[in-house]
Amino acid sequence: MRTSIQEIERGLIDRLDHDTNILIDVSSQDQFIRSLATTLNRQLKILRQKSIQYQNGEREVQNAISSLSHDIRTPMTAIYGYIELLEKQEHTSASKRYIAIIKKRMEILAQLAEELFQYSVSASSTIKMKKEPVLINSALEESIAAFYGTLIDRKITPNIQICETKVIRMLDRSSLSRIFSN
Repeated sequence: MRTSIQEIERGLIDRLDHDTNILIDVSSQDQFIRSLATTLNRQLKILRQKSIQYQNGEREVQNAISSLSHDIRTPMTAIYGYIELLEKQEHTSASKRYIAIIKKRMEILAQLAEELFQYSVSASSTIKMKKEPVLINSALEESIAAFYGTLIDRKITPNIQICETKVIRMLDRSSLSRIFSN
């Protein structure tokens, strides 16, 4: 019986240390020892499932933080543009003060977005992105096309020159799209 308990102890320690799917096995035919091994194996399976759920949840949170940090930058850039346009207009002293307050708040927001971005980069270094062959030329064209209406509305005529040589890289498509739109 002592040998069986030692087998269970070594097996349990090994399974917890190495995060393996191998179950604890005992050589004993004693029903109580085998029942103990079965109960421990059942609990190990539950523990593995909880660990996988935790890792998946953590990955989803990191992806959401990364997406959020990138997505905040686009409207912030637009707001900065509008602030610059406002600054070129004539103002009363009150409106100048309000613009200065808006600029200061935007700087704080930009700093927070940068901190969020830095956190997401450091936290997501362990997260695997779904890499696939991406034709960068087409991805860039699609991104520019998405802003074409806005550019025309603002009477901006872009001069776009994309090389004709196909540039294909193994990338996460949604991350590249977010980078281009930012």
